[in-house]
Amino acid sequence: MQNLFRSAIAQPIFQFFIIAAVLYTAVYWSGKLSGDEYNVNISDKVTNDLYSRYKSEYGLAPDEVTFRAYLDDWMQEEILFREAKAMGLDIGDDMIRERLVRKFKDVLLGEISTGGWDEEDLQNWFNENSSLFDVPPLFDIEEIALNKSTYQAQFESIVSNEYKAVDLKTRKFYGRSPANINQLFGKDAINTLENHDEGGWVLIKNAESLHAVRITKIVASQKSNFEDVRVRASQIYQDQLMREQLNVRLSDIAAKYEISFPEQLIPTQRD
Repeated sequence: MQNLFRSAIAQPIFQFFIIAAVLYTAVYWSGKLSGDEYNVNISDKVTNDLYSRYKSEYGLAPDEVTFRAYLDDWMQEEILFREAKAMGLDIGDDMIRERLVRKFKDVLLGEISTGGWDEEDLQNWFNENSSLFDVPPLFDIEEIALNKSTYQAQFESIVSNEYKAVDLKTRKFYGRSPANINQLFGKDAINTLENHDEGGWVLIKNAESLHAVRITKIVASQKSNFEDVRVRASQIYQDQLMREQLNVRLSDIAAKYEISFPEQLIPTQRD
């Protein structure tokens, strides 16, 4: 009998059925989480680690609303991570959590269809979002960097057009958008400039530096035309539909989980 058994298991066809049975069992149980896997316990350690990570990434401490949004992002990733592992997407792959999250998102996106819309839907969406495609106004500006200890006197000499006599160097910028001007000179710099007459010098202060700035030319903004941007609008519209459907799928998956938060969201130790 033993010899017969050994002879049988040595046959390729027998080995094939054994392997098939093992694979069937693995596939059957993949995609299934145990009850404990549906419990996401956001402990003090998790919030402490995430709080430290946020400060490291952004260079400042978050308020409670910001930190809750940051924590929600982590929670969504944790759910995606567990679902990805349950599907066996981590088999043979030693990459970290983020890669598994991306892989599971790819699985979900592969199940999403962005069809079902027509030209009228796209036109209506464009009418509501046409500002996304407008060409912003462009500005030519001149700027003079000021010394923090003597900026008042320097600015007065600039306004009186005597700045060349004191050797203040002028920099010129051409065709800059409002967003770029704010990047150069600080938040709301473009609003400050636009509230003054074109050609007039404006003193702009930010946390790091002082500047005398003036607008020398303005190219007016241009409204977008649907036909000119139709291809780009179509892509953005489809991307938006895909994101909306992805969020619905994620919400359905998240509904399986029981999620608990600590009573104190912001860690006590903030140093």
